[in-house]
Amino acid sequence: MAWQPTERRTKPRFSVAMPVVLQTPTGELHVETYDIGPCGAFVRSATAIPLGSKVKMTYTIPGQDAFPDNFPFYCDGTVVRLERRADDNWGIAVACTFIKEGEEFPINRQGSNHEQS
Repeated sequence: MAWQPTERRTKPRFSVAMPVVLQTPTGELHVETYDIGPCGAFVRSATAIPLGSKVKMTYTIPGQDAFPDNFPFYCDGTVVRLERRADDNWGIAVACTFIKEGEEFPINRQGSNHEQS
C-alpha cells in the first residue's frame, strides 16, 4: 500500500486563482493562489521561499455579500510546505498566524507579534 499524506487542515480551502503580494525576508513577490482558506493559502511562485520563512501576505477579494468591493486582507504567516510544480513554478503553502480584515477586526492566532493599529 502506498503512503498517503495526512490531511491536517481544519478549515475548508477554496480553489481560486487571485493575485497576492508576499513580503518575504528577501523582498516582495507578486504571486497567484492555487487555493485559499481562513487559515492559509497555497500559492504559485517563480521563486522558492525557504521552509519556516516568516512572510506577510496581502490580498483583496472582490465584493461579495458581507464584503465591499476590493476588501483587503492582511496575513502574517509561515511557509510550511514547498514543492516544485510541473510548470517549473513553486507551490508554497503559507499557514496564517494573524489575519487582519480591512481596517478593522484583527484576528490573532497563536500569539502573533503583529502590530495592531
